[in-house]
Amino acid sequence: MRSERDGRSGAGARKSIDDVRVRALTTVRTRYLRWRYRAFAVWGAGVEVRGPLRLRGPGRIVIGDGCVLGAGGNDIHAAGPGTVHIGRGCQLHGLEISATDNVTIGDGVRVLERLRVDGAGRVTIGDGCDIDALDIVATGDVTIGEGVRLRERVCLWGAGRVAIGARCDISALDVSTTGDSTLGSLVHVRGRTQIGGEGRVVIGDSCTIESGGLHIHTLGPTVTVGIGKECLVNGLDVYATDDVTVGDRCMVGACSMVTTDFHSTRRDRWSRDAPVKRGPITVGTNVWIASRTVITKNISIGDNSVVSIGTVVRADVPADVIVSSHEQRIVKELPRL
Repeated sequence: MRSERDGRSGAGARKSIDDVRVRALTTVRTRYLRWRYRAFAVWGAGVEVRGPLRLRGPGRIVIGDGCVLGAGGNDIHAAGPGTVHIGRGCQLHGLEISATDNVTIGDGVRVLERLRVDGAGRVTIGDGCDIDALDIVATGDVTIGEGVRLRERVCLWGAGRVAIGARCDISALDVSTTGDSTLGSLVHVRGRTQIGGEGRVVIGDSCTIESGGLHIHTLGPTVTVGIGKECLVNGLDVYATDDVTVGDRCMVGACSMVTTDFHSTRRDRWSRDAPVKRGPITVGTNVWIASRTVITKNISIGDNSVVSIGTVVRADVPADVIVSSHEQRIVKELPRL
């Protein structure tokens, strides 16, 4: 490949990139541009550089038509066989991409301050996204559906597949996992959401995570934590050595769900052979769990029930009841429809 550099500013500045297979002419409106490439790079027509864009190499870089790479520390580095593609009509101010594998940003994406993609693996951001502050470090697949609006801020770390459904509205998310994490369509994240561990996490369609946030840690690749559709979560903390299931249309306040005792109750608890009790947690449909509650291992809560504030749930809760106090007594029977 051969590149010819014209350092002039203004709409008439041109750069030509010649390859045996590709010849791309690009009109660049630029103040600063640093170029070092000996492999393959294609610029779409009309790309404007209004800040310090840096391109290194070797690798394939494609920047779609009509992109504006504004002021800031823009930096693209596609070492090895890496491919970087930025779709048509994008407006990017903050940018830092370093990839040895494919990175794709869909058409019409708006990114002001800061987009950062790093590491070997395929990263795809769907068409029409409106993004402020996105960090992705992945050696596996990351998929963000089209129309997603991500504002302040999203962090995706580690190996594994992360899928965020179409039309999500997210303002704070932190994913650090080696397992699969899936967010359904129309999920609204208003508080810090942290997902980590080796297991699988599924958040259903139309869920809302309020300012209290959501914290999930899965211990083991066979563990699944699932939150149903149309749930309202405001401060849920899950530590899962076994499966945790929350049904549809649940309201969950500042609650802790722990599927293990962590340590044995026997006197030889320091021994590695001491048994530790553990078991899954299952929450039915349309359950309200109030603030400062603790749900322990091997618990099932029936449909439509209410767990009052400050309750420690140590035994199964039937459907259509209210449980209250540390003694977990039934204080009222709910009418059955």
